[in-house]
Amino acid sequence: MRAAISRRIRLHALILTDKIGVEIQTLLYVVNGPWGRRRPSSAAPGPEGCCGSLDAVSNKFMITIVSGLPRSGTSLMMQMLVAGGMAALSDGERRADADNPRGYFEWERIKQLPRDPNCIVEAEGKVVKVISRLLLSLPAGHDYRVLFVQRPMPEVLASQDEMLRRRGTYKEGADPVVIAAAFEKHLREVYAWLDATSYVQWLPVSYRDILSQPIEAAQRIVEFLEIHLNVEAMAIQADTSLYRNRAK
Repeated sequence: MRAAISRRIRLHALILTDKIGVEIQTLLYVVNGPWGRRRPSSAAPGPEGCCGSLDAVSNKFMITIVSGLPRSGTSLMMQMLVAGGMAALSDGERRADADNPRGYFEWERIKQLPRDPNCIVEAEGKVVKVISRLLLSLPAGHDYRVLFVQRPMPEVLASQDEMLRRRGTYKEGADPVVIAAAFEKHLREVYAWLDATSYVQWLPVSYRDILSQPIEAAQRIVEFLEIHLNVEAMAIQADTSLYRNRAK
């Protein structure tokens, strides 16, 4: 059973990239290893309402991070932030496809974060996607705002399975209940790390809320980040036609 689970996790790792690397280690770690919750930020709007009051210098050096499980809606979050006016740190290596027709907005070099923590400096003043395990490698000395996208676990697993089937890499043999439990454990440990880390502020963002209440969700994100973004342009990115694996 454990071998089947590990094999399934390896397949899910391919969701993040076509290369076998940090992602495989990440998802195998969910099943096999120990892990390490700063309270979710409840940032209130500044005197300017939705846009806050951080000065230009602070905004310039702030690092915005989008994270979450594979197929949880992180690419949609990146699309919203870019549409709103943020610059994304991405390299375009992973191109848009049938599973993500609007693109992935990934940066290959971020996988080197554990060995080269200074690479995160390139994300100052920008938004970058970081897989959840790599959050633990974020070095101190920076102002991090983490948007952690949350989606119901059955939907995450269904979306992952659909992608694997489309690629012809899906294999039977693992109990989805066990897989879900492993991911849930992983999330609890990541949340614990976020809560306990003084140099990180984070905001949980519901994927369902983004799609059902896009204006409200975008407004909440802007208030948390305390920067000027186009809320309407962000909300337009929430295309419900791409919500293809809804939990019953």
